Amino acid sequence: MTFAARAAWVIGFGLACGLATGSALVRAQTDTASEAVAPESPDEFVAKRCGTSCHEMPDPTMLSKDQWSKAIELMKGVMMEFGGVEYPPQEMQRVLIYYRSRSLERLPKLPPDPGPSRIRFDPEAIGLAPSAQRPPTIANIEIVDLDRDGINDILLCDAETDQVNWIRHTDAGWRETEIARVAAPAHAALVDHNGDGHQDIVVASLGTLFPNNDPVGKVVLLINDGEGGFTPRTILEDVGRVADVQPADLDSDGDIDYAVAVFGHLKGGIGWLRQEEGGSYTYSWLYELPGGIHVPIADVNLDGNLDIVGLVAQAREEVIAFLGDGQGGFTQEYIFQAGTPMYGSSGIQVVDLDRDGDADVLYTNGDSFDMVPQRVPAGFLLRPHHGVRWLENQGGMRFERHELLSLYGAFSAKAGDIDRDGDLDILTVSMFNDWTDPRRQSILWLENDGRERFSAHGLGSAPSHLVTAALGDLDGDGRVDAVTGGMHVIPPFDRIGRVTLWRNLGQAEVP
Repeated sequence: MTFAARAAWVIGFGLACGLATGSALVRAQTDTASEAVAPESPDEFVAKRCGTSCHEMPDPTMLSKDQWSKAIELMKGVMMEFGGVEYPPQEMQRVLIYYRSRSLERLPKLPPDPGPSRIRFDPEAIGLAPSAQRPPTIANIEIVDLDRDGINDILLCDAETDQVNWIRHTDAGWRETEIARVAAPAHAALVDHNGDGHQDIVVASLGTLFPNNDPVGKVVLLINDGEGGFTPRTILEDVGRVADVQPADLDSDGDIDYAVAVFGHLKGGIGWLRQEEGGSYTYSWLYELPGGIHVPIADVNLDGNLDIVGLVAQAREEVIAFLGDGQGGFTQEYIFQAGTPMYGSSGIQVVDLDRDGDADVLYTNGDSFDMVPQRVPAGFLLRPHHGVRWLENQGGMRFERHELLSLYGAFSAKAGDIDRDGDLDILTVSMFNDWTDPRRQSILWLENDGRERFSAHGLGSAPSHLVTAALGDLDGDGRVDAVTGGMHVIPPFDRIGRVTLWRNLGQAEVP
């Protein structure tokens, strides 16, 4: 893919991820071209044009005064391209005045990212070297033991080369091999789908990096023959771009079903694939709005049944629990709602962070694709509201939000005992940061003091543009290492890295 093509993808992706969508604006359209503006309050007027059943009104404080001018222009383009809708110029000017009058002169700047860590990590590029012609686009990385030899491996999705690959440690070092070709793979997980004792792989396929409403998404099973070969089998197709798939027996009938996140573009949602007798699958929607990102599975309400936790970005920006009844029925409960379509949700992990016996949610928001074309040389807007948050399960489907770290472009957070003191720390990575500032970190860890009070420490500023991370012991020394993947689709391109192993060397000696 050329840089021009990459730029086109970023622009399209951004229009889908932050501002009002064409389908929503069609629903919101009022025939005012030949009528005088109704005597409405400013809030009522703007709500009819910028807040619909598809999404909330954008929060004026999410952009600065000068940025809102460009945002309104982008919205006008979306309306015309996807809905054929064009408001009169005087109405658009009134919307612009509303947002400029309620926004800040400029967004506050976050302080420098935290400095070096007392836990030392040694970064090492592993696997295939980045291509000079095509900067890497690693969508997902997982640490797994694919061949069940007791040694952790790395499973990765390369969305640029359409490959699901396996990196394992050999006598000659880390070796990367191709498992299968899947169109723009976004996520892969291990599953023994047929109970034969071999670990298969289920893959979420976007189909294309370019946003569109075509049904190009798929869920693909890579069936392990037990001898190192994998045969692809598509179990869901003709849906929008699929961003995540997770396996579990969701209806308690003894076979494997799948939760599915469909990001799509202007159409998408959360659903599940029910395995029927004979091995066929039936797909059912649980939620139909675009922007499905992640669908981890856990027993959130401790009733003994598996639930699906869905992260939905795009217009809604919310975390939703689909509470299972154990028979294939689900009830929707909200865990978190951002209240603005420009929040930039980027990832969740369901984990018992405080080890009190229930499932919490680690949440990151750091997506800045919506205004990518308007910033040079950084290529995107820096959002001070980005960061890492802990949604603490209080019981009774009540979750308390804790602000753990403000971080430009936070794109993934994973829990693990990094310093081996018995509690869970957090590793996080940044995709959108001020890469012109050498103090800005692409990878950090948050140290837990044992009472869920966290202190952040920087681990490194290169490579930049990290979107995916995993934790696990990769060298057999008992320490939790990290592995990250870079997605270099926007400038600057001076700190490129494809797959990086961050070897945990333990606590540094104090001089």
